Amino acid sequence: MSAETDALALSAEADALAKSAKSNAPAKSAKTDAPALHPTRRQTMPHRALRRSLLCALSSTALAGAAQAAGTAPGTSVSSSVSISYSSGGTTITQEDAASVAFVVDRKVDFSFQGQAAGDAVLAAQGAEGQTMVFRLENEGNDASGYDIDIATSGEIGLDFDAAGGGAPGSYSVYVGDSPEVAPEDALYDIAGTANLGDLAADAVRFVKVVAHIPGSAADGATDAFDVTATALDPGTDTVTTEIRGQGLQGIDTILTDPGEDGLELQSERYVVQAPQLSALKEAAVISENLDGGFDCGSDPADPAAEAAVPGACVEYTISVTNAAEASSDAVNVTITDALPEGITYAGTAATTGFDRVNEAGGTVTAELAALAPGATASFRIRAVVD
Repeated sequence: MSAETDALALSAEADALAKSAKSNAPAKSAKTDAPALHPTRRQTMPHRALRRSLLCALSSTALAGAAQAAGTAPGTSVSSSVSISYSSGGTTITQEDAASVAFVVDRKVDFSFQGQAAGDAVLAAQGAEGQTMVFRLENEGNDASGYDIDIATSGEIGLDFDAAGGGAPGSYSVYVGDSPEVAPEDALYDIAGTANLGDLAADAVRFVKVVAHIPGSAADGATDAFDVTATALDPGTDTVTTEIRGQGLQGIDTILTDPGEDGLELQSERYVVQAPQLSALKEAAVISENLDGGFDCGSDPADPAAEAAVPGACVEYTISVTNAAEASSDAVNVTITDALPEGITYAGTAATTGFDRVNEAGGTVTAELAALAPGATASFRIRAVVD
C-alpha cells in the first residue's frame, strides 16, 4: 500500500472517530451558570488533535519504511516543526507550524570484508587445481559504493598472479560474483592499479574469489600468505573515497565509519599444502654365488656366506618406500618403477610387504599400492642373475 493510500485511510479513520465522539457527547443543558463554549469548537479540537496524531504516526512510519537497513539515503531532507496551543477566553487556540528546522542526511561509508576459510587457511593438495579462497564484501553504508581489491603474496609455494585466468600450475586469478562458489558468470578481476569491481548498493553483498592452481612441486606444509585489501571508492569511479566534513546541515558530509575509519579493510589468509613425504631406499645383496650352476635364483633360500657377484650369481634387491610420520596426508596410488640395468636378468619376486601387486615386463619391475599412511613403510624384494 502507498503512503498516499495510507494517509487517506488514516484521515478517513480520524473523521469517523471524531464524528463518533461528537455523537456520543452529552447534550448542552438548557440552563447553565457559566457561559457555554462554542459547540463547534468544543468538538472540533479533539477532531483536529486526533487527525494530527494519526497523520504524524503515518509520517514516522513512512520515513522508517523508506530507510534502508544501513540507514536513510544521503541527501534526504529531514524537516521537523512544532505547534503551539494555549487557552484564551475559554477557547484553545492552536498555532500550527510555529517553528521548523531541516537538515540533510550525510553519506556514511561503512563496509565489512571477511575471509571465509576456517582458521584463515585453505588446505590444498600438491598439484590441485581451482583451490578457492573466498572473501565476503558487504556495503554497510547508506549509499552505493565502489571497491578496489589489492593482493600481496609471500611464501614457499610462489603463486603468481594471472590476470587472464589461464589456470597454469603455480598461478592464481581473481573473480568477483554474487555467490561464494565459483560460477561461469563470475567476472575476472585485474588487481593491477586501482579498479572498481562494480558498485554495491547499500546493504548489497559480493564475493571476491582467489582461485589458485597448486604446482606439483610444492612441498608438504609449504604456504603462501595472501594479504587482501578492499578499499572504498566513490560510486561509479576509480577514485578512492576520502572523508569530507564541514558541509553544514544543508550540505552532504562523507563520513568513514568502517572498523578502521579509513575506508579500507585488510584480511589475511593462506594456502597450506597437504602432501605425503615419501622417501625410497634400494639395497642389493648377493644371496648365492651359484658356482656350480645349481642354484634356482627365483626360489631357493639365500646362502648367508655368499658375497661375490660373479657371472651366474643371484642378487636380491630390496626396495622400500616410507611416508614420513610428520606428513600431513596419505600417499595414494603409489607406484614404484624399477628398470633393471644391463648386466642382469630378472629371476623373480621374492616377497612383498604392503604392496598390492608387483609385476615385471621387459626388464622393468612395477610395484603398486593404494595408500600409504604417514609413518608407514612398504617394501618388496626381487631377484636377478648376473649375466
